[in-house]
Amino acid sequence: MKNAKQLLCTVICAVFLPLPWTIFPLRTNQWALEMPAARIIIILYAVAMILGGIFSGICYGELKVRNPVMKICLAVNLAYAVFGAVALIMINV
Repeated sequence: MKNAKQLLCTVICAVFLPLPWTIFPLRTNQWALEMPAARIIIILYAVAMILGGIFSGICYGELKVRNPVMKICLAVNLAYAVFGAVALIMINV
């Protein structure tokens, strides 16, 4: 059961890795560049990046999931979380 929990946490954290990069194909649509939609898209992506960082931190810290893939996911998702927080601050200023 412990291995299943570790695998599930690792897979979920790994799914968060390519998520921020999916904004680029989305932003090729004209409607995604207009102001109300653009602001909403940026906010949603920033929140998803922050949640990915928080989830990775919880899995690594409290649930003690410590495998090499999880360490990479933790580092990348925490960097994404910082950038997401900065994006939220910048969009509200």
